[in-house]
Amino acid sequence: PIWYGIIVEGASQLPSGSVSGNTLADNPGKGIVADGAITVSSNKIWGSSIGIDAVGFATIQSNTIFDSQIGINFECSTTSTVNANTINDAVTGLAGVPDSLGSANTYFNVGAIRTSGC
Repeated sequence: PIWYGIIVEGASQLPSGSVSGNTLADNPGKGIVADGAITVSSNKIWGSSIGIDAVGFATIQSNTIFDSQIGINFECSTTSTVNANTINDAVTGLAGVPDSLGSANTYFNVGAIRTSGC
């Protein structure tokens, strides 16, 4: 099974709110899944396959992600905002980033800063 740390998502309506100040460690799946007008900030995530999954309309800022396959996955969303995050020891820093989007994050020991494919 795939394990998730925190999931905030909606099927027919987009939720709003925030996920802030959490520490998640050694989660084999996704650390945080944000689907909706969700602000994800000031979290620390260690050892997740995907640190944060930003499905749509999410604001992802000031998080620290260590030891993940993918730091933050945009899932090709053109409506998510990702900035001021620190990503350490990841195979890919940002994945599924539409070519039209840029972001200001800090990377250490990251194989690929960003991949698009959207």
